[in-house]
Parts: sequence; structure tokens; C-alpha cells
Amino acid sequence: MNVAGAHLFAPLDLRDVIARNRVAISPMQQFMARDGMPSLWHHVHLGQFALGGAGIVLTEAMAVSERGRISYGDIGLWKMEQADALRPITDFIRSTGALPGAQISHAGRRGATTAPWEGKRPLRQEDAAHGSPPWELWAPSAIASRKEAQTPVALDTATVEQVQSEYVRAAHLADRAGFDVLELHGGHGYMLHSFLSPLSNHRSDAYGGSREKRMRFVLEVVERVRSSRAAWT
Repeated sequence: MNVAGAHLFAPLDLRDVIARNRVAISPMQQFMARDGMPSLWHHVHLGQFALGGAGIVLTEAMAVSERGRISYGDIGLWKMEQADALRPITDFIRSTGALPGAQISHAGRRGATTAPWEGKRPLRQEDAAHGSPPWELWAPSAIASRKEAQTPVALDTATVEQVQSEYVRAAHLADRAGFDVLELHGGHGYMLHSFLSPLSNHRSDAYGGSREKRMRFVLEVVERVRSSRAAWT
């Protein structure tokens, strides 16, 4: 084995946990949950990578609230029942020697869509007849993610606080579920990413304008999640 290969398979010390190697399985959205609950599908999907020898196995993006879902098929982390349903999965991953990791996310203006095999199109009022009505979207600014998409409601002071608190709650529930690693989804045009981008953030308050102000929401979420950890460990 060459030097690079040896480094890849060396243990990785991450704060108070150690991954057996530096191979991490990236989050892969399955769109197979029902009412935000994981199923045997997710157990098999994630468990296979742990059995394969990866050091860290990350879940798909799990919504911090019902409003923060991408689709009706998302796993959620906004109530204890969801955390408890994830516990058998984290226990299995850990039993193989891997670290279970949770990715948490708020879809923001890119939520309320169908699954990819249904075109991943924005939900419409006619979808309500099939039990899948669209829901109101929140974002930094009232700018739709694409021409045919719903225009989101811009967060105000109260809803900024609410969304940040939802991240903290989801992190707490991830700990309850037995995850050793936590990742905040900061890409794909979802809530955190849309605050960072001047294309989706046209705010003129403390959370918009300069790069530093656009970063503020994300940094506050990270700080609140980290600082609140002491309250539940």
C-alpha cells in the first residue's frame, strides 16, 4: 500500500470520537420515508456501507421541521418518535465498528417537491387530491427557486429564531437517536446555502448585504448547536 492509501485507512480523531478510517459515506437522499419516519429500507441502505468497512456512515438530509422537508418522503428529526425509530439503525452501524452520522437540513425555498422518479417538480394544488398538498415555504427572501416554483415567504425576526431553534432541536434529537457525528447541510440551495448566496438573499437587515452579513445566519446556527450540546450531554 502506498503512503496515500495508508493515510486513507488510518484512524481519524474527531473531538470525542475516533473513526476507524477516513472513508465517509456521503448523504444520499432516498425519498422512502413515511410521515418522516425511517423504515427497514433505510436500515438496509445505511447498514450495507457500515458492513463494507466505511469509517463514517452519514444519513440522508433529515428535515429539522415539517416545513423544512424537500418532499413527503424525507426522514424527519423534529419529534422524539423519529429519533427513537432511528436508534436501531445507529446501534447497528456502531456494532460494525463504524460511526453513525446524521445530516440535518431545512430545504427552504427548494421544498415541497415530488420525488425524483415523479419529476421532482414543485407540488401543486391538484396534488392535494392525492394526499400531497404543497406547504408554505420559508427562505431568506421572497424569491422562487425556479420559474414554476412556489414563491417563499421571507423570514422575519420571529421565524429566523424559530428556524434556528429547529436546528438545535434536531441536533438534540440526533444525539438521542445515537448519532456520533453531526453534519449541517449547507449546499444545494437549501436554507443555509440560500442565506449565503447573493442570488437568493436580497435582505437589507443584519442577515443580508455583505458577505459577512450573509454568513451570520449560518454561523449563528452552528454556534447555537454547539453551545447547546452541553445541555444534553
